[in-house]
Amino acid sequence: MSNQITSGQRSSTKPSRSVAACFSASRFRISRSRQSSNTTSARTPRPRFGLNCRRRICTCSMPTTERSKLVCNPLVDSLWIGSNLKMALGRGETLRLVQHVAGLDDGAQRALVVSMPFLGESVAAAQGSGLRIGVQGCSTHDRGAYTGEVAAQDVASMGADFVMVGHAERVALGESLESFAHQVQRAREAHLKVLVCVGEEAQGDHDSDDLITQVRLIAGGQFRHGDVLAYEPYWAIGEAGREAPVDYIDARMTRVRSALGEDVTLVYGGSVNEGNCAQIASLDGASGVFVGRAAWSPAKWSGIEARVRGESQ
Repeated sequence: MSNQITSGQRSSTKPSRSVAACFSASRFRISRSRQSSNTTSARTPRPRFGLNCRRRICTCSMPTTERSKLVCNPLVDSLWIGSNLKMALGRGETLRLVQHVAGLDDGAQRALVVSMPFLGESVAAAQGSGLRIGVQGCSTHDRGAYTGEVAAQDVASMGADFVMVGHAERVALGESLESFAHQVQRAREAHLKVLVCVGEEAQGDHDSDDLITQVRLIAGGQFRHGDVLAYEPYWAIGEAGREAPVDYIDARMTRVRSALGEDVTLVYGGSVNEGNCAQIASLDGASGVFVGRAAWSPAKWSGIEARVRGESQ
């Protein structure tokens, strides 16, 4: 089911409504409310929500009866926080973090991309929680004599939720967009979700369509229920990475959002830390943040969440 995301519960008397349609209805109600209270405005802007409201569609001021009419994707409707653990954490550190994050099961969307050797234990530790466990890639092949490769169907059989594809560090090791496209295909054949990473090598033109081109080449421009798109500038990743200006992130993500639509879960990664995570997560185009080393311990993860939620300054 491409680009059509629902909550899983539909009204028996009303047709389902897309996220974009819900947003339009929400914006209309907000506009009517302002008019009735004699508040004048030249135009009705897209709502920008406070740190305690991470919804793509703000329903905070709506009556309960109105909220119940909205059919929205929970992956888009709430905060998304994830982290790629790379090959940085050992078994003990990985499981401690998984157990901590799994214990925070309060409706927010959380994801950890773990090292393949720790997949089984991580899935077991996250069992029964809302934490999604993924791996850092899969083979472009199904079966065969491919020493060192891991088939997507084997990843699925171990209980993983998704496969991360397209990370800058895989590009640096020689993987191509074509290879990433094959990985997405294999993951989907195994009924896994995908977390697709896209980015640029150098800070460039805000209006460039290079990210959209990457998305189309890797994922065919199609995102399904549960898939995630992460914008990660290559130059902002790793120990040598530098923070991207927030206005630059905003412009780039807004362009991607306008091309792919409101239904896509679009997150930002690249030198995300306690100092900038709240501002990035509050951008109109962002569904959440994809954090690196700044979230690699229970204490660090909690610090990021507290900042993003506005619970810490």
